Amino acid sequence: MKEWIILGVIMTMVASLVNTWQKHEASTPAHQTELDKRMVALREEHANWTSELIASEVASEAARMAGIRVLVADLIVVIFVVVLFWKIGVSWWYLAVAFVLFLGGSVWLTVSPASIGHQSAATAVNSELTQRSQPKSANLPSREELIDEIGKLKDGPVISEALIKDMEIAYGFWIGQNHSIQQIAKRFPSLENRLKTAQFGFTRKYESGLTNIESVLKTRLSQQFPVVRSALLRKLSGLDFSGLSQRDALDYLRELSDRANNPLPSPIYETILEFTPEYISAPEEEFSEGFRKNYSTLNAPAAQGIHLEIQFPASWKAQPGDGRDVIQLMTSENGRGLEDMDIAIVDLSPDLGAVAGRLDSKSLSELYSSTDNIRKFAPPGATFLEGKSAMLDQQPAALVYYDLSMKRVDLVVTVRGMLLETFYHGKCLALTFSVGTMPGEEQTRPAVFEKFRPLFLLIANSVVLK
Repeated sequence: MKEWIILGVIMTMVASLVNTWQKHEASTPAHQTELDKRMVALREEHANWTSELIASEVASEAARMAGIRVLVADLIVVIFVVVLFWKIGVSWWYLAVAFVLFLGGSVWLTVSPASIGHQSAATAVNSELTQRSQPKSANLPSREELIDEIGKLKDGPVISEALIKDMEIAYGFWIGQNHSIQQIAKRFPSLENRLKTAQFGFTRKYESGLTNIESVLKTRLSQQFPVVRSALLRKLSGLDFSGLSQRDALDYLRELSDRANNPLPSPIYETILEFTPEYISAPEEEFSEGFRKNYSTLNAPAAQGIHLEIQFPASWKAQPGDGRDVIQLMTSENGRGLEDMDIAIVDLSPDLGAVAGRLDSKSLSELYSSTDNIRKFAPPGATFLEGKSAMLDQQPAALVYYDLSMKRVDLVVTVRGMLLETFYHGKCLALTFSVGTMPGEEQTRPAVFEKFRPLFLLIANSVVLK
């Protein structure tokens, strides 16, 4: 009986030892190294979320050290018990049986649900902390995660009757220009090389967009396209160039050269850029390559004395805001697109305005250092996705990403937005960028937003506060 009691004590101690070892497995150096790598990557991508991640790292290190301490304590106890049993004369046969039972107990502990739970405990805790501290990965996928979806998006703007008219105007402009160059070169051969040089500059800049317009018109007009093109060429062939003087030809040459370096007439300019394939796949390229329009609040009564200058893509259309807080609205595809940005300047109450007017850069930086504070800047009714501190020109600001559903007649439209908001000269200044999707295509909204986000950030970085 004494031997079996001793055997039970040994089994209990070894079971405790194995259980402790299973707990410790989840915080081994290899596991911790992998966790640290993920934390470093998270810090680099989300610098303003490091506090909670650092807390999880400290907790993981504390758990690892606690496991080691328990492991060492159990080892000491087991060694002590074995030596004690050896001293009191327990036979080796009993120890051999105990060893087999201990081995079986270890295997059972390893495969049991409780043991598996112990092994994954540290990983589960860190995963939960990561999900809570990294809303971007949970709710706002990265560009890399959406790259396949971005590639599947429809190429080009939504074709409407109004857009087809603009396309026909742009296409007719192109065909008419080529015809004029040909006829003037025939009449004044000495100008042919200069005309071709000017034509080359125009072609290099706009040909891809014009070629795409031609391709889309062929598809949309189908059998009518050859008829329309023939009618256009017949009309052009009826033009009389015989009365054109050389001075007129030189004036045209200068105008042709200017077209390669200056904006074209509207809507020709916007339509060509809308259909440029490089800008369809990467909207930020239009802005980066210098196709921009400028807007300034100088002398705008609605700006309430705030002088702001901003640039936006040349294919977008600017129009006055709603007459309340939004002072200017810019919309893609020459005003017909589903992507837009607006500039809002909110006049605060006298008391709040006085407080806001006293906020310096340091105070604003402290205000925007907290994600909980930034979360409060999300529009009413919006689903908060991500928030961080940012800079608007040299002014500290809050950067908020969100989803917002709005009812339009009998249709509910959900947009994904990016809000950049700060206090400036006692006013609330906000830039809002958003993307919408057509009914039935809501699942593409994350990819569409990620496609346009680089452009939104470029526009925001163009802001100059005077």
